[in-house]
Amino acid sequence: MKIEAVAASFPDRVVTNTDVINLIQQQSEGAFTGDLSATLGQVEYYLNHIGNKERRWLDTNEPAFDHVKKSMDNAIAQADLQLKDVDLLIHSSVDRRVVEPGQSFFIAKAMGMTCQCFDVLEACNSWTRASNIAHALLKSGKYKKIMIVTTEFAVHEGEWGFNSFTLETPKDLDWAFGPYTMGEVATATILSDAGDDWTYQFKALPEYADLCMCPIDDWADNIKYMGNASIEGKGGKKFISYGKQLAEKGLPSVIQLLKECPVPISDIDIVFPHTHSEIFWTNVAEMTESDLPYYFIFPETGNLVSGSTPAAMALAFERGHLKRGDRAMGWIAAAGMSFALHTFEF
Repeated sequence: MKIEAVAASFPDRVVTNTDVINLIQQQSEGAFTGDLSATLGQVEYYLNHIGNKERRWLDTNEPAFDHVKKSMDNAIAQADLQLKDVDLLIHSSVDRRVVEPGQSFFIAKAMGMTCQCFDVLEACNSWTRASNIAHALLKSGKYKKIMIVTTEFAVHEGEWGFNSFTLETPKDLDWAFGPYTMGEVATATILSDAGDDWTYQFKALPEYADLCMCPIDDWADNIKYMGNASIEGKGGKKFISYGKQLAEKGLPSVIQLLKECPVPISDIDIVFPHTHSEIFWTNVAEMTESDLPYYFIFPETGNLVSGSTPAAMALAFERGHLKRGDRAMGWIAAAGMSFALHTFEF
């Protein structure tokens, strides 16, 4: 499988750590019980500790679809194709605006496409899983060109992620911190049946599913299946993420995938880690005594959810850090919990 093109489109609005802290203060005043200043100090410390500095959000009246279209148009131009050349469109994002029939169909409709469509959802691992499915479909010979689109715009004002900016007690930080690191982006990746096989490794720990989730509702009869997170997160339509527990529970699986990588690490030219933290990945390198050629975008973009790998590739290629023929690695730790490590020739 070959990446014919990869493109990303970011909103122009830059949100700094100071902006995040000010927003939490504005949203929490009057609702917070305790020392709000001390809690804001904790937020500032942890944002700096994990390496986050900025993120991009949609501004007032800025349509998300403008960025979806831009990324798709740029990918098509980069691949020297036309939209009619795409056989299959896969939408692979946590953020979605319809439950039925699937976001992919509406993107295709808006772009005037007549290809087959379906959606893939596996938290921040969605793009990797979609590429794995595309890999199999391309090998089957039934498709020649597949486009994967990610659309993550769920943290700015009025969205699910923004609901976590209202804190009531210091303990809320246990589950509310995640969105403070999140950025927004649309990406488009075009894959073809040319090139070498990619390698994929996946691992799942569903017993920790309730450590990170976006529950649609808070119906009492569903609570027993969702776990305590939906109770402590105060119900539906919130991004609930127990970051510290996720890191602790997920670390062994992340390391295991690296140890089992079928490609020698010395052959890897560039590594695209999930954009949820910088220090987590540098600690993994130290623990495994591995000289990993990381390409970090997290400090400038924040956590891009399913857009992590394609956005990092797009920026690396645009800036000359990723070249044709390079052996690359994508490495994701996601809610679920879900883990993936894949290697490919760019």
